[in-house]
Amino acid sequence: MGPGQAGVDVAKADPRLDEDEKADLNITEVSSNGASQRREVLIINETGLYSLILTSRKTAAVTHALGRVTRASQPVTRSGASASSGA
Repeated sequence: MGPGQAGVDVAKADPRLDEDEKADLNITEVSSNGASQRREVLIINETGLYSLILTSRKTAAVTHALGRVTRASQPVTRSGASASSGA
């Protein structure tokens, strides 16, 4: 899944977030030729992100997120290898 698809999924999940977990941000970009483009961006804080992951109805979303946390929290041996890698 690419970043564009993830953004669409988050926008669909917007109603599930509390007001203190999100904010709308208006951005105006001005190009070198003077043309301007206005965009509205949804910003989600860390609490909102975890809220979306843990209340997701898609097992793939939860499994993927938990896999990243698990890999990041594995103990590392003195040789630098992960303890579960058998090195």
